[in-house]
Amino acid sequence: MIRLRFLTLLVLMLSVMSAVAEPSRVFKLNLQAEPETMDPSLNYSVSGSRVLRAVFESLIRLDEKCVAQPAIAESWEHNADYTQWTFHLRRNAKWHNGDAVTAKDFVYGVKRTLTKRLSAPYADNVRAFLKGGAAFYDAGGLDSQAKLEGIQTPDDHTLVYTLEFPTPFFLQLVDLTCWYPVHEGAVRNGGEKWSMSPATYIGNGPFRLAEYHPKDRAILKKADTYWDKDSIFWEEVDAYFIDSQNTEMSAFKTGELDVTHGVALGDVNEWRDKPEYNRISIFGTYFICFNDSKPPFNDARVRRAFNISINRDVIANKLLRRGELPSRGFVPENATTVGGGSWREKAGDLIGRPNAEEARRLMKEAGYDDAHPFPRIEYTYDSKEEHRIIAEQLQAMWKSALGVDVKLQPVEWGVRLSKGRSGDFQMLRNGWYGDYMDAMTFLEMFITGSALNDSKYSNPKYDDLIGKARAETNAEKREQFMIDAERLLVKEDMATIPLVTYADPILIQTNVKGIVRNAAGGLDYTRARRVE
Repeated sequence: MIRLRFLTLLVLMLSVMSAVAEPSRVFKLNLQAEPETMDPSLNYSVSGSRVLRAVFESLIRLDEKCVAQPAIAESWEHNADYTQWTFHLRRNAKWHNGDAVTAKDFVYGVKRTLTKRLSAPYADNVRAFLKGGAAFYDAGGLDSQAKLEGIQTPDDHTLVYTLEFPTPFFLQLVDLTCWYPVHEGAVRNGGEKWSMSPATYIGNGPFRLAEYHPKDRAILKKADTYWDKDSIFWEEVDAYFIDSQNTEMSAFKTGELDVTHGVALGDVNEWRDKPEYNRISIFGTYFICFNDSKPPFNDARVRRAFNISINRDVIANKLLRRGELPSRGFVPENATTVGGGSWREKAGDLIGRPNAEEARRLMKEAGYDDAHPFPRIEYTYDSKEEHRIIAEQLQAMWKSALGVDVKLQPVEWGVRLSKGRSGDFQMLRNGWYGDYMDAMTFLEMFITGSALNDSKYSNPKYDDLIGKARAETNAEKREQFMIDAERLLVKEDMATIPLVTYADPILIQTNVKGIVRNAAGGLDYTRARRVE
């Protein structure tokens, strides 16, 4: 009897030890904001992308150096001038419902993006590059009988893209969600809300949407249909929508989060030297949109006055203190030229030092003085602590240099996005992570009528320079067109206020290994794992 009790106790102890030793296979990250959409064709937010890149898989994956690695495409090649790219798809890729992933699914996804009725934010991105994309979009996309010239499918596992002009960075382009494959049956069965319901949200990636709780979280489960499921450690991913930085920090400290969305300014000193602190320099610009189409900011002199009233060194080095760099143009400080040199050194400083005296002169020239005071205006920003701190500093700088009262209007993140699209603002906090490692991803935003052009900026000369850059086959000449366009945008028209080049610090629990981050803003947790 004693021996039996001893053996029973031993088994129980071993079971407990085994349970303790087995690391949790639930990964918990914070998206900060609830995605407006998780539709690949309609998404343009970071939060949406971090769900989409787990539920879907594109042709390639970008590694930590932004180099393309095989995903649904096993291999690819291009012609001599980079105007035609051929991808060979793996034959064992499946959708979550068991259907085979074929080349036609990629065609359908692109055609949805190019369907005018959907107002896809990245439609400009696709129609500008893909041969015949503009004509297909103008005809109505999937709502028409038009043919899309730029994609051919010789067979179910071969995909050929023909482009309007040389695009050596096309591999980075197809990593954007607007180029993702989409399951036509899922859209047909689920209608407009197909991407928000686990029943109809069919992807082809390592995880599937199991539950969606508005204002709380999305729960993803490992997909048994994924072609490389044996390399996926996580059985579940919980993606939280925690907007409060204090709440996020508390959750990380108690182990309820494995990865934070960021690090609040007040917490930087606490974490900077700890192993959980993970910072990279991002190919991105924190900037402010003027509404260029409405008074008082339809006057370039007023825009310039507000621009040169700002001390960017104070914002980058005294307020943020995380490695951000003061902007000298709209293209980020870490951009490179075709020869590998510094873009900013070649393109020059388009902003210059703060100059309150010149700013006041410009305001007077624009017609504002004691007899004709400047109207009270609003600066709209999403209500995150660091945006509030920056907004208050800007408010003080504008008051000091110009004597102007700026009302601060904090709003929810989704409201800020909506106001940007509709033009319902005077000045608006904004930011942009480059979609590919080329200056064009920043400059094409300001083309007249672009869905990403929140500033409503319009200059035919600028549009012409971007058009010439897109069509130019000589790399040096192409780059010069872009340099000239940026000079027009910032130096001459002062269409926007670039503030800083982003640095992106997050916290990662020390027992999580293998998260891939890159300068394009990517965060790939799908192949990470937890260690004991």
